[in-house]
Amino acid sequence: MKGLLWLWIPLLVACERDSDDKDQTPIGDADTDADADSDTDADTDADTDADTDTDVPACPELAFNAPGIEFNSTEGRTDDLESSCGGGGVPDTTVEVVVSTDGHYVFQLDSFDFEPIVTLRDACDGKELTCGVVDGIYATVEADLVAGEPVIVEIDGASGADGGGFALSVFEGGVGTDELDCTDQFDNDLDGLMDCFDPDCTPDPTCLPSCADEGWFGFPATVFGTTIGATNDETCGFDGGTAGDVSYAWTAPIDGRYAFELREDDTDFDASLKLSYAGCSDGVEVCTNAPGQGGEILFFTMVAGDTAILVVDGDEEGNFGLTASFVESSEIDCTDGLDEDFDGGADCADPDCDFEPQCVEVCDNQIDDDGDGQFDCIDGPCVGDPACMPVCPEETLTDVIISSTLGRPNVNTPSCAFAPGASERFIEFTAPEDGEYTFDLSSSGTDFDSVLSLLDSCGGAELACDDAFSFSAPNGGEQIAIDLVAGQTVIAVVDGNFPGADGTFELVVSKFDCDTNPNCLEVTWTNEVTTAGCFTFTSPTLNGPDALYALNGQDITLEFIAPAWDSTFEGTLIGTDLELTNVATFDFFGTDYQVTETMTGTLNGTTVTGTYLYTECDATNNPASCPADGFCEVTADFMFELP
Repeated sequence: MKGLLWLWIPLLVACERDSDDKDQTPIGDADTDADADSDTDADTDADTDADTDTDVPACPELAFNAPGIEFNSTEGRTDDLESSCGGGGVPDTTVEVVVSTDGHYVFQLDSFDFEPIVTLRDACDGKELTCGVVDGIYATVEADLVAGEPVIVEIDGASGADGGGFALSVFEGGVGTDELDCTDQFDNDLDGLMDCFDPDCTPDPTCLPSCADEGWFGFPATVFGTTIGATNDETCGFDGGTAGDVSYAWTAPIDGRYAFELREDDTDFDASLKLSYAGCSDGVEVCTNAPGQGGEILFFTMVAGDTAILVVDGDEEGNFGLTASFVESSEIDCTDGLDEDFDGGADCADPDCDFEPQCVEVCDNQIDDDGDGQFDCIDGPCVGDPACMPVCPEETLTDVIISSTLGRPNVNTPSCAFAPGASERFIEFTAPEDGEYTFDLSSSGTDFDSVLSLLDSCGGAELACDDAFSFSAPNGGEQIAIDLVAGQTVIAVVDGNFPGADGTFELVVSKFDCDTNPNCLEVTWTNEVTTAGCFTFTSPTLNGPDALYALNGQDITLEFIAPAWDSTFEGTLIGTDLELTNVATFDFFGTDYQVTETMTGTLNGTTVTGTYLYTECDATNNPASCPADGFCEVTADFMFELP
């Protein structure tokens, strides 16, 4: 407490208190006891009765109306009072306090000269309501008071035999309240911060920084507002220089790391968020603009009492919800639906809660028991569980198998997966005879974005991997064709394309034999590319010497088996013309070329010739060569006789 000018006026009112009935009787009352003895003889006995009445001060000795502060002193006063908190042996006094409005009030007693004790009574010598001893600086008590009804405050001490000066502060507030008045020079909520120094007062116009439109306080706490019609004072975001913005002041109540977030559910425009940590002066500033409506979040470490200026701006104007949160070091409550440590997982979805009773995962029931989005063996607590120990093979394939990867361990890393880390299942297949075998994950029987790979053994080398993902058909469709000899065993691994991609699948294996397939043709392709003045190269021989065809009236559709090129050739025969139905692109290290490719081959002994024209856009020297889409285009015209 700052230095105080201690003033006191000793009020000494002589009172007489009978030692038996404690009634207060003013000194100077006449002795009304009459001697009823009618004996006129002289009474020679000495009067040995002692006068037991004692002098007591008036009560109350002081009085004032609250809220306010009473500066006075107990020096020179007598020791007449004692409460359940102590107080014997130290001068004391009484103060009558009357409040002007109903409410919950704080009584704080401070002294440099003695260790204060404060006691409330409902009247002089009345019932003790509460008492308090010094805790830090003050002796403090709280009580609910009614306007106009006096309460007696006893000012006493636990030490300081001579008494001394004191200050009694009475104001509305109490522990657990907010700073009720930001200008009364009292710490209403007893948090050690007074008026504008208290974060509760950040929104108060008296305390609001000049560069802030509004303010809010606490955590977690959300303020709702709008930039519609607001002036443009700040710049943050693509069009932040023209859109209206709103500035908020927020004061940190304690040291720590905080998160400020524009909530997606409450923000209806493409907003941006800016934080300034130097108040209204130049200093640390950060700005973020997330795609879409809301979702912006800024993290900042702050010291208690420091104020940040948050600016909601954007590429347009609209309504928003801005939340301030304290970033905990770990998830502190696994049932409140909040992500306290901002690691992306709330409650049971956070690994911090893995071993909480409500977050226990049963490791072999294909159910997400703890609701964290992770099933069985993929869930952290199941690592090491006997049900989750890797097993290979888990099943055996003969022709068709329907199974699931849900909740299985993740120990395999397929080379063609977008982001390895999903559950998988290991399936063994042994070739009954020599031949080419095709492993097919059917699209109709697979309900997740799958990946198929083949290993030469459990834990062995990967022989092939296929991901057939497309936006129109993301589930299943993977195929791997491989030549096997009789008795050769491979491991088919059904995996997911990314962590969390798991589910039910159907895996089919079949042996291909062109000799027994009536729709199979023997085909051989070779080709050479020559471009005058540019380059000459020979393309690889098309790998699969087999092609399947389908008759559709006078049309024949050809599909080559396992070509060495990136995509299969599919063509439809109309009359004697074979036209490719797919369009390919050609790029040679980013250089512009126009390439003519001649391809010759045999179809069941019939010679087939044709020409491919590759046109790579040459905007500088040959603008006419540029196709509309800017890419190389392929055309083909094959002439041959029907076999």
